[in-house]
Amino acid sequence: MLIAIDNSSSMTEEIEALAGPVFDSFPQALLDVNNGLDDFQLGVIDACNAPPFLHDTGVPGACGYSTGKNFMSSTSPALLTEYQCATQLTTAGFGGQQDDCSGDNDDEQPANTAADAVSPPAVTMENAGFVRDDAVLCVVALTDEDEQPTPQQTAQQIADKLIAAKGTIDNVVFLGIGGDSECEGPYGGAEEAALMREVAEIFAAANRGVFWDLCQGDLEAAFQSALETVDSACSDFEPVG
Repeated sequence: MLIAIDNSSSMTEEIEALAGPVFDSFPQALLDVNNGLDDFQLGVIDACNAPPFLHDTGVPGACGYSTGKNFMSSTSPALLTEYQCATQLTTAGFGGQQDDCSGDNDDEQPANTAADAVSPPAVTMENAGFVRDDAVLCVVALTDEDEQPTPQQTAQQIADKLIAAKGTIDNVVFLGIGGDSECEGPYGGAEEAALMREVAEIFAAANRGVFWDLCQGDLEAAFQSALETVDSACSDFEPVG
């Protein structure tokens, strides 16, 4: 499970609104789905892919994951505390090192950053061990503007990187959260996320994706919808090869 969150300045309202019950409910929802996903890994990253390394540091400082790596495990006795630390996003999210994004559009590419995080070279270097041969990959990407990959890429190119990480689209679940139109919603203002929606629709066509309109709020329901898709993907899962 990989959560990529736009942490640009336009997201201040949304992140403040999501802090607490909305974000905090997610690890427990993972533990509860279908009587419990008893074996999952959880990574958090912002929407900057320079570098696309999973975050092990939040605003409070080093999150101290029990795994000793830059992602969490369902077996951690302090999973919620680790997750709360990571979702207090900072631009020094990996090892306390500042990222190289400008703070402009290159900070607003959560789907592409997630794809780069599970692709070479990051997946064989700092993120080694996160993607497993015997597991479904689920990505949650959240922005209040639109996906703005740097360098420019199409929705299919972003989707192809995620699919390549697992060998087949059947083993990937994608939840894209963004504005279905320009609006003022429960979590603040949002622009239309057309490219993010396109990425989600590629996976939805294979019964492996959901696009959730940020303007309608209720992200607990968005997470639940994604987890139902994860449950189905896990039931159908067949390792490639």
